[in-house]
Amino acid sequence: MIFSTKGIVLHRFKYTDSKIIAKIYTEEFGLQAYLIYGSSSKKAKQIHSLLQPLFIVEMEVYHNEKKELQKIKEISNHFPFRTLPFNFNKKSVSLFLSEFIMKVIRENEADKNLFNFIQKSIQIFDLNLENSSNFHLIFLIKMCKFLGISPQKNYTSARTIFDLDTGKFVIGIRRNSKYIDSKNSIIFNDLLYADYYDKLQINNSERRVLLNHIIEFYTIHLGKPGKLNSLEVLKVIF
Repeated sequence: MIFSTKGIVLHRFKYTDSKIIAKIYTEEFGLQAYLIYGSSSKKAKQIHSLLQPLFIVEMEVYHNEKKELQKIKEISNHFPFRTLPFNFNKKSVSLFLSEFIMKVIRENEADKNLFNFIQKSIQIFDLNLENSSNFHLIFLIKMCKFLGISPQKNYTSARTIFDLDTGKFVIGIRRNSKYIDSKNSIIFNDLLYADYYDKLQINNSERRVLLNHIIEFYTIHLGKPGKLNSLEVLKVIF
């Protein structure tokens, strides 16, 4: 059967000399793999131009739950970007986030609230011309809510250390616990309340440390994302 759905492009890779597979997070069916035939035709080139990290697309698809690979009948751009494809830093963040999202969400499981959150966040990221340096940190923290692993907002003058294992701020450090030190815990607490347009004063060194801790938090509580090939690119930028 043919269905209409919006999708967020996460990844594509070569399958054979004449075919590629695109991983797309869809509103109706969750994360799906689509088999796309490569060609030099004008239509094929148009399709390939849309299969870039975090592109938001409208699709008509053939969907069969018994098949691992689905097929696309029609695809078009849903949200014309203003900055994301043309800004090196934003493109690199998009590459990282698309890989992260692909590895932490469940395949074949639709979640319209999560889809809407990701879609709106991407649009804000594209339109935000000034305060995008901390976008990926705020995004990853906000996404925790939709995956059921939200950190507790219980920071006080006494509870100044964020315990990654328990997901809350604590007074002292437990033996063998994984934690964020008190200096970076202050910044982490600010991130818990931050919105995408907020101007948080975070330097590149702090940004790298906090990103590593957030990835560690996901790993502790979800068992993923695992190795992220795009993480090295962010280290160059930040």
